[in-house]
Amino acid sequence: MKNFLSGLLLIAAITLTSCFAHYDESTETKIPQSVIVLISDGTGISQITALRYSRDDFAFFRFPVVGLFTTHALDQLITDSAA
Repeated sequence: MKNFLSGLLLIAAITLTSCFAHYDESTETKIPQSVIVLISDGTGISQITALRYSRDDFAFFRFPVVGLFTTHALDQLITDSAA
């Protein structure tokens, strides 16, 4: 019984010490050097417009440049985005 309580106390101590997070108290804000934006396959104007209607404050709409492109196969009428 004594070993059980000692083990339980040890597990509780390890659990409690791992719950405390270390916070950096520096006041400087660092500007990222580069940002990677992942856009899923099949995202088109209609999905982006639906996003704009549902959330007007989305960071995606503050980009200064917008570009569109299409993909097509050289010798097929039907293709997918991996062409």
